[in-house]
Amino acid sequence: MGVATASIGSKSLTEYGLSFNGGNDKNGFHISAQAEETDGIDATSIVTGGNDDRDGFEETAFSLGAKVTFSDLTVANLSVLYSDASVDFDNTFGSDTGFITDNKTLSSALNITSRIAQNLSWSTTLGINEEEADTTSSFPSLFKTERNSLGTEIQLDLKRDNILT
Repeated sequence: MGVATASIGSKSLTEYGLSFNGGNDKNGFHISAQAEETDGIDATSIVTGGNDDRDGFEETAFSLGAKVTFSDLTVANLSVLYSDASVDFDNTFGSDTGFITDNKTLSSALNITSRIAQNLSWSTTLGINEEEADTTSSFPSLFKTERNSLGTEIQLDLKRDNILT
């Protein structure tokens, strides 16, 4: 099944989206893409400084999700999110020379869960997260953050009548 969206608004706002999903009770997927663009997102004016509220914002985002059932005992889930955005902003002193912050974000996770026995399961998750913010202004900056993770969990389900020896 697929869905397409589009909208317009003030300050030259345009938004578009497209998504598809499908599957059954054992396997499935979802994929989407969105875009947004506007010419004005703040309240500054020529009187207060800046460029009369023409500070634009642009973003493109993608997401992917999937579930795969390998057997009655093992299931894998994948999630990936990506965003690329750009924000224009005013100089405090009233002159705008194209000050911009570009942001890129990636977040992904893969989880595999297996039932080892009737009351015992094992789950492992691999995660990758990256973010970058690059600002071009009178005081330029570049921030990069990366985090990779690997986690595992063993779950033992106990009932009142279980006895541990």
